[in-house]
Amino acid sequence: MISETAAYVIVYVVLAACSCVAVSAGYFVFQVLRKDASGNDGDKSGADFWYSARGTQGPVSLGLSFFSSAMGGWVLFSAPEVGALSGWWGTIGYALASSLPFVLFMWLGPIIRRRFTGGFCLTDWVRQRFGRPLQLYVSLVTVFYMWVYMVAELTSIGNLVRDLSGLSPLNALLPVSLITMLYTGLSGLPGSIWTDRLQGVIMVIFIIVTIIACFGGLHIAEGKWGE
Repeated sequence: MISETAAYVIVYVVLAACSCVAVSAGYFVFQVLRKDASGNDGDKSGADFWYSARGTQGPVSLGLSFFSSAMGGWVLFSAPEVGALSGWWGTIGYALASSLPFVLFMWLGPIIRRRFTGGFCLTDWVRQRFGRPLQLYVSLVTVFYMWVYMVAELTSIGNLVRDLSGLSPLNALLPVSLITMLYTGLSGLPGSIWTDRLQGVIMVIFIIVTIIACFGGLHIAEGKWGE
């Protein structure tokens, strides 16, 4: 267990780094808005850039964003539990079930974008394809899902901080929630993607270090792999 001081330092250093990245993204958002305000198109494309970042991100940036969004505190709870209860096959199945939807989205996303170039999200495509009633239904399901997802993520963060440092979960949840809300409101989706990119790079480094630490000096007898 780490000390309370170290826990506070880690939480606020990470928040400060993400805030700096988001503020940098916010500067570019402001430049786009100012440029569009003085142009012939008004602020339409600038607003679109704020909430959709349409056509501004490459595959690496989007991949890191999806990766960091999916990799939360749950990997320290759910994945090890599946491995302990179901062994290697359960771990492999869990990994495939978590990653294959993104592979499908990688193939399906460009098709939807080509057929509906002016859309912002999946619900816009549903409206064009199936009509307004189904769009409202999908929107309600999406909002409910994202609410559950947000509560689960915040709960995982609080439990992780409590288990590793002994701090009250609120000591991490409040600054994380407030600062994230502030820089997202300032920078929009570009700020969120930029901070996701930073988190993705950090997590890739941690994964490499963890793999080296686990398997570099770890010896498991051949007969023990099945246990």
